[in-house]
Amino acid sequence: MTDIAVALVLGSVLLHVAWNAAARQASGDLRFMWLMTLSAGIFGLLMANRALFTVNWSVVWPYLAATSSIHTIYFVSLGRSYRHGELSWAYATARGLGLLLTAVSAYIVWHQSLNATAWIGILIVATGVILLGWQQPGKKLSPVATVALMIAAYSLVDSHAMSLVNPLPYVAVLFLGAGIMMTPLAIKANAPVKYRAATISGMGSLASYTLMLLAYRLGPVAPLLALRQWAPGLAAIWGIFRLRERGSWKTWIGIVMTLTGGILAVWR
Repeated sequence: MTDIAVALVLGSVLLHVAWNAAARQASGDLRFMWLMTLSAGIFGLLMANRALFTVNWSVVWPYLAATSSIHTIYFVSLGRSYRHGELSWAYATARGLGLLLTAVSAYIVWHQSLNATAWIGILIVATGVILLGWQQPGKKLSPVATVALMIAAYSLVDSHAMSLVNPLPYVAVLFLGAGIMMTPLAIKANAPVKYRAATISGMGSLASYTLMLLAYRLGPVAPLLALRQWAPGLAAIWGIFRLRERGSWKTWIGIVMTLTGGILAVWR
């Protein structure tokens, strides 16, 4: 695990919290998520520019088809989870479950072995972020569980694809594909959307995930994803102080566990 990889993930964390908070303030509207995703794809294509012509698309397209489909389900389910739960609950629970699924799946599928400290850190992080969300049993869990499954799925696909392709054209086509797939659902939603907020969130989402993909080229997926779970902890703090959401002693224990476990997961 390199210092550069850690720095990339921490940058991704800050951007990730920002766009998720914007989405929550827009009430998780499907059209918001659609415009955010589509604008991210368009911005990504503009930034990728000539790099698009250096990609061996015949090798990469199965990964892109899979991850675009997975991200479509992810964004739709994320919007639904936001409508049924507060930011600190919906976001944290999905990330915690997704981390556990990713760590186990990466070991089984890609044979990525980790040391004991990394596994302890991952378990602490997952417990912490689940604790952040396990305080509201009356909330709907099915959209959150779907988000968790999609997190594990796209993390496995995308981390492996990074050995084959430049991250920027990959992430641009990923978002564009997901945005196109979401279009029929967005049209049916027929709801007003905050265009400026959605577009800015799209840029933040693009930058955040590009940094994460760059980090995947420098280390195993599970510890890096564990460190990225600082985002739910920071999102919980944001939700408490900025959005006036409830914060109990369980919330603060979860925040401390998330931050501490993230450090252990990448400790060398």
